[in-house]
Amino acid sequence: MNELSHEELFLLHLAKYHFELTSFDCEEFIEQMDWDRLFTVCVRHKLFTLLYKAMERYIPDEKKEPFAKRFSYKAMFKNRLLSELKQIIEITQQREIKYTYLKGFVISNLLYDDLNARDSNDIDIVVDENDFLAFSELLRDVKFERTLYSDSLYAVETLVKNSSNQGIFHEYWYLKQVGELKIAVELKSNTSAIPRKHIKEFCEKNEVYIVEGVKIVSNDMLHTFLHLCANAYSDSEERVGVERGFRLRDYVDIYSYLNKYQTRMDWNLIAELSNKYEMLHKIFCVLNNLNSLFDCIPTNIIEIFNTVNNTYNYQGYETGSVVAWKTSFSHRMFNYNDRILEYRGLCLERWFSPMNVNFNKPVKILNRKDSVLPRNFRKCFGYRDHNLQYAYRYEYDAENLYLIIQSTWPEKYHLSFYFYTNSLDLCGPSANFNIREILFKVFNDKIEIELDTKPIKRIQLEEVQRSQTEVEVTIPLEEVLSADTSCKYGYYSVLWEDYGERLLPVNMGGYGNEDDPEEVDNLGILAFT
Repeated sequence: MNELSHEELFLLHLAKYHFELTSFDCEEFIEQMDWDRLFTVCVRHKLFTLLYKAMERYIPDEKKEPFAKRFSYKAMFKNRLLSELKQIIEITQQREIKYTYLKGFVISNLLYDDLNARDSNDIDIVVDENDFLAFSELLRDVKFERTLYSDSLYAVETLVKNSSNQGIFHEYWYLKQVGELKIAVELKSNTSAIPRKHIKEFCEKNEVYIVEGVKIVSNDMLHTFLHLCANAYSDSEERVGVERGFRLRDYVDIYSYLNKYQTRMDWNLIAELSNKYEMLHKIFCVLNNLNSLFDCIPTNIIEIFNTVNNTYNYQGYETGSVVAWKTSFSHRMFNYNDRILEYRGLCLERWFSPMNVNFNKPVKILNRKDSVLPRNFRKCFGYRDHNLQYAYRYEYDAENLYLIIQSTWPEKYHLSFYFYTNSLDLCGPSANFNIREILFKVFNDKIEIELDTKPIKRIQLEEVQRSQTEVEVTIPLEEVLSADTSCKYGYYSVLWEDYGERLLPVNMGGYGNEDDPEEVDNLGILAFT
């Protein structure tokens, strides 16, 4: 842990001993403390409200004001959040709408016996797909507006009925402005943490909790633990969490659960269910990560979840992660740029190896010098709406790459193709993938084709739709890939729905994760014939 800053070490120690502060001597930390940095780290990792009372007595007088203001604001926000949740729950009971409330105030009660302890910014609700419209109507009735992202009030309620997707794949976001506060509800039919084919059964394992006199339906104790672990895995091991920044709070929740309930836990039953829900590798990875921080679980218990014991098809590494991390978990937790650089490099290592299921069965790019070319197209469908579909194939000659598209080209939808080479752009504080993008923009009766945002071709949409012709794009090989046709290259495609100010993905070209299509587990691989 000597790789961590003084403030990060203090935060970890305080998180570990917050249950029994008499066991924790803070004096060795206080003299060297950068209180401004500590404030930032606590907020960033969503541990401020949990740990404020524990560290309040040590804060110098001249530094107390921002801490006190933050705590007061979060208490006010939590009260309003709880008030809105109560109203929503009461109406679900009146209208007999089934739901599962995730984490939030239930976790605060279960783990910390304090509704204000856990830092939550929104209300997470899972409902069956058949109840989506009913729950959406409920939210509109209590003045929530549909939004694209929970950090803005960009309402798109008028587009909901005509939308092919639900937010990003399986989610809607709703916001309500209450004075200066923004209250967010994330409504979803499944989560990135739980495999979609298991979410219905998973959310049937619920019980009723009493929170401030209101009966709230949430996961039972065992499934709460599974969800905490699976959620922590999504945030610390998969792309969206790794790149947006995961938080120590997720692991403190699991640690707190174990601290309070470990003597009652049937680890063999948990392992059995983990296998059933295809998350044994996630539990194994998360418990090892947790032990590296807090050293709180016997090794023999963790080994029950070893990936060699899984009974489902698992494509990851023996650690349970999707990449072969080299650095310590604590270092990745607190060092964003290092984490991104390592993660992207390891993604390339995975994608361009047999760990990628597509590596040994690439999509062939056909050579136009051949007299007879098979005209097989690869078909892709919208995540929910199979009427949204397109098909494509590749050809090449000595100078050019040709991308041929078949599509009905519906308005409001754009199509992107991304091409990867096995290297990183090391400019800037964190590495970027070397990516070239071909974008087909459908608007104003035209298909406009761009390469890396530069227009290269424009076609009349009516002409294409009337004649049902294919759309072909010609790009010099050196503009997209490399003239070395002995190499393999990675790619994926995305179909986007256009909301004016935002584009939301509808399809990830068949290479998105089935349960969380934003996660590109296995790139498509191109090979020149």
